Amino acid sequence: MSKKQYKKTITRTLRDDAYEFFKENYENNVTCSAYIRNYNRFITFCRERYNAKNKEDCKKHIEQYIKYLVEEKSLSPSTVHTYVAPVVLYHGESLNA
Repeated sequence: MSKKQYKKTITRTLRDDAYEFFKENYENNVTCSAYIRNYNRFITFCRERYNAKNKEDCKKHIEQYIKYLVEEKSLSPSTVHTYVAPVVLYHGESLNA
């Protein structure tokens, strides 16, 4: 008997793709782990609020994520930067916008 094959969830697929990107591009384990952890927060936000199903869907909600961190979570600018940096790096955006 063969082992039952399970299809990955949308959330797991998004996380795995981001994990591979950060592992390939950031050799420092501490930086890589922090980027993965903070990007996972973004995925959770996108899935819960907008039911985003792929990278392009998530990319549409970067601005809303920043507003959420500032207005609803009341995070300091430096903490917002820490949370958003991996998001913009992964999506090829700029923090200067």
